[in-house]
Amino acid sequence: MSLAQPDLSATLAKLRETPPIQAVLYGAEPGEVLSLGGISQGAQAFSAAVLAHFAKGRPVVLVCPTGKLQEQLQQELETWLPALTKSPAKPPLFFPAWDVLPHEARLPHADVLSERLETLIHLSKRRKPSVNSTAPGPVIVTTGVALLQRTFSPSELKNRFRNFKLGERIDPLDLVEWLEDQGYEPEAQVSQKGEIALRGGILDVFPLASPWPVRFEFFGDEIESLRTFDPQTQISREKIDRATISPGGELGILKQQLAADSNYAAGRLGDYLVGDPLCLLIEPDDIAERVADYLEQVPGGDLFHDNWEAALGQARKRGTIVEVRETDDDEPLFQGLDSYRPLGESSGDPQVADAQRREFFNQLHRWLRNGYTVWTICGTEGELQRFDELWIEYGLAKRKAEAKPVRMLGSVSRGFLVEPAGLVVVTDSEIFGRTRTQRSRRLKSPHAAAMRSALEIDFTDLSVGDFVVHLQHGIGRYLGLKVLPVETRTMRDGRRKSSGGEECLVIEYGTRDPEQEPPKLYVPVSEAHLVSKYVGTGRARPPLSIIGGKRWAKAKA
Repeated sequence: MSLAQPDLSATLAKLRETPPIQAVLYGAEPGEVLSLGGISQGAQAFSAAVLAHFAKGRPVVLVCPTGKLQEQLQQELETWLPALTKSPAKPPLFFPAWDVLPHEARLPHADVLSERLETLIHLSKRRKPSVNSTAPGPVIVTTGVALLQRTFSPSELKNRFRNFKLGERIDPLDLVEWLEDQGYEPEAQVSQKGEIALRGGILDVFPLASPWPVRFEFFGDEIESLRTFDPQTQISREKIDRATISPGGELGILKQQLAADSNYAAGRLGDYLVGDPLCLLIEPDDIAERVADYLEQVPGGDLFHDNWEAALGQARKRGTIVEVRETDDDEPLFQGLDSYRPLGESSGDPQVADAQRREFFNQLHRWLRNGYTVWTICGTEGELQRFDELWIEYGLAKRKAEAKPVRMLGSVSRGFLVEPAGLVVVTDSEIFGRTRTQRSRRLKSPHAAAMRSALEIDFTDLSVGDFVVHLQHGIGRYLGLKVLPVETRTMRDGRRKSSGGEECLVIEYGTRDPEQEPPKLYVPVSEAHLVSKYVGTGRARPPLSIIGGKRWAKAKA
């Protein structure tokens, strides 16, 4: 089966005509609160992506009860938004709540402030869409608590940016003073966003809204050089002719402004939303409960939080509120697949698990024969390949003329069934009878790639002896983690260069000669994204690949 972008035009046309979608898009009066029930948990992101696709030009705000669900829906939207449009889709914006409690004296983490600021910057550059606009509006994923928290007003945010260019004159100490007023923290060496470091005529700044820190080199009070650099190695990356510096904080600056001016009025996320936004409250009762728990910790007289009624009032004033619930008195629009999913490994009996999985695959085949479109979404190519193998093993690929499942790579937690559109979405969760583990949101900065790679594989899910798949070398046996010894050698120019000392995954591979010791591959943790756990069924043990052999190359092709 081929890996291709599915054609969703027919499915979307059917969905658009369903009464619940029609009511949300065209049936709302100003300030009205609508209800969209029968949306299973696995379909929450998909339903939001569908509404964003139909509501051309209008912002769509997903309000989640928890940060965990916010991260999950963010990842799923990154799968669905590109799938629903033929042109490259802009990624959803992420607006998190502060990671500190209201009564705590410390300030939010720089990564949290960075994502809040990046969302506000993106929205501040957007103009009100025209009546005939066909471009999709922004999709913002946030939480009920984040909606309560104040921020910069659009005008203040604009005034807090400053541009610098080569040849410009400014005293380095005056620049440092301005940066500190903007919330930047002086450090001996810049390693995180929101930090600055001054050494002689060199000033390093890591703006919250930039992927890389910037190095200013001064000759007296003239900016002689501007370049980005890697905060891990401190090595320069590329020269630039200008730099834009964003605020280095948020809550700390708001508190300073209020101390200086008792009439100071902070802004809200809603101030940045133009064009009749759709505000989707995911399980509103859960949101209200979480918000109430949070507000109990807000000190009396606090000016940096709205109450929930005020936040909802702002949303009603600007656009339409839609309460999204899983329960519904009528037939659900998006049904879960819990009644179909196989028992999987949790059954304790491989034969029972295989029988349940076989029946699930037969159900997929019945849906296809009845004219349904079936999408198969897995997180890795290895899982999709295993799905193909099972499809053949269960005898479902005999007739070439029959419709086949559409295969997609993506991150979707659960499958669902949309009867009115004749659509079935199945994920690796249903296919392999297991629950997907939700990972924490990744750092987006390029310099975090090494750290991010180490998180691509869940080491807690790996045991010595487990089978794994390396993207280039194929199936091997995991032998654990090992730190390679440090080796130092002398170069031709007399310099001494050290290598090793890095933690590696040790993977054993097959050999053509049974008397030969099996070769081992040492994969640095920074390259762990090339390795995934082997996904199989039953008790079958896969043959180990031979490094450099043709078998794995053919399997990948």
